[in-house]
Amino acid sequence: PAAAICQEVAGQFRAIDELVTEDMGALQFGRLLAEKIRHEYSGHDIEFWGDPSGENRAQTDKTTPFQVLLAEGVAAVPTYTNDFTIRREAVANLMTRMTMTGEPAFLVSPKCKMLRKGLGGGYRYRRVQVAGDERYMDKPDKNMYSHICEALQYAAVGAGKGTNVLGMDKSWSEAD
Repeated sequence: PAAAICQEVAGQFRAIDELVTEDMGALQFGRLLAEKIRHEYSGHDIEFWGDPSGENRAQTDKTTPFQVLLAEGVAAVPTYTNDFTIRREAVANLMTRMTMTGEPAFLVSPKCKMLRKGLGGGYRYRRVQVAGDERYMDKPDKNMYSHICEALQYAAVGAGKGTNVLGMDKSWSEAD
């Protein structure tokens, strides 16, 4: 699991921190995330959005990842979609916008080391060899950067940035 800690200020969507783990279950991840929030972000209102599949129940004990996180004090809710195109475009749209003051609409903190590496090329499409032609898979390769980049996508969609893909977002004006 991974979490991208983001904030929206003055028209900017900022990735300010991350928690990236490897081979960890929801219970341990929930504990680590709750501890990070308590120690580094206490007093801040925080909302967590995640993959709607986080509501799927485990066959063993019928709990969902969202329930496990909630038991650790992390109230995560599913985004309205896990559609890859909407998630990708929610972030891509931020990356190509400026605020009304001429600042970038998307910033990434130096604290987000894995996210920066993922956005810098680590999160990529797998190349497929097709009779000498260069082609790529439809979705990014699952690798060490995919979880944090997808956490960013869910944060952007949860914050309403995915609706612009569908032509529903009115928060961006042409002047942005």
